[in-house]
Amino acid sequence: HAQGDRTVEAVLDVYEEALAAYPDACRPFRLEHCGMMTEAQIDRAIALGVVSSFLLPPIYYWGDAVRDYLFGAERIETYVPFGSAVRKGMRASFHCDPPMTWPNPLLLLYVALTRRSRAGNVIGGGQRVGIDEALRAVTIDAAWHLGMADKIGSLEPGKYADFVVLGDNPRKVDAEDLLAIPIHGTWVAGAEIWNADDGTH
Repeated sequence: HAQGDRTVEAVLDVYEEALAAYPDACRPFRLEHCGMMTEAQIDRAIALGVVSSFLLPPIYYWGDAVRDYLFGAERIETYVPFGSAVRKGMRASFHCDPPMTWPNPLLLLYVALTRRSRAGNVIGGGQRVGIDEALRAVTIDAAWHLGMADKIGSLEPGKYADFVVLGDNPRKVDAEDLLAIPIHGTWVAGAEIWNADDGTH
């Protein structure tokens, strides 16, 4: 778990030492949060085979305060640099880190595509990505981070069939409307456990 660039550097130092001693260690090794990860650190992580899971909700909930009272207008442009990581070839993911911010994959998609705060301001617009990159970060790439891509993260024969039924296609709606997509049902292991029509399973 590393937010600041100095902490990211310290963790990368440890990973580099560990991987040199145990080059056949089971991967991926992961960094969590990565709020102030630099471009050079992204390059270093990729070279080591280390991946990042980025904490996006603070951009939505506190992005304006982070810009105005912590980092300033220039440094905020690379805050939570998921876009840079993906463009450099990292197989990255998103997370919400509850109870700090409650799990909400649609919010993750919204922030990844718009980088908007709750006040409507764009925070680090150069780190925006497309819907396909964002969807991978909350599905199959997140599952791969957990070592569970053979069980979850996509709908394929032999997997758990954990999914939600959405009221619209995230690939087709405007990015600004992602938060308004209704959830009609939740399925776990191929069985419906919640239905929006009656609130029960």
